[in-house]
Amino acid sequence: MSKERTNGEPDLEDPQTWDFETAVERPGVARGRVVVSVAFARPDFEQVASCAEREGKRTSEFIREAALERTVRPNPPVYTSSSSATPLITTEISTVTKFTETSRTVAKP
Repeated sequence: MSKERTNGEPDLEDPQTWDFETAVERPGVARGRVVVSVAFARPDFEQVASCAEREGKRTSEFIREAALERTVRPNPPVYTSSSSATPLITTEISTVTKFTETSRTVAKP
């Protein structure tokens, strides 16, 4: 005797209700996804979520795009010590310096 739920559907957790004769095989998923949990201090999260909203994006979409954008920079920072902010600051200063030097070259007074 097969078990049924109150809505008339079979209880899919009960192997007695499984239909092995007409089972459908499906190919595996070619491109799986990975879910990553990231902790933010509340003020940091609110800042990120607010920026995402201003851009019309979901917070997760905004974070994903920001992380991927970071991987394609010409000189992404490499974190090798406990002072992980140092490479980031150096890279950002280098970028600003290059921009400033280019601006001076292009826009002569």
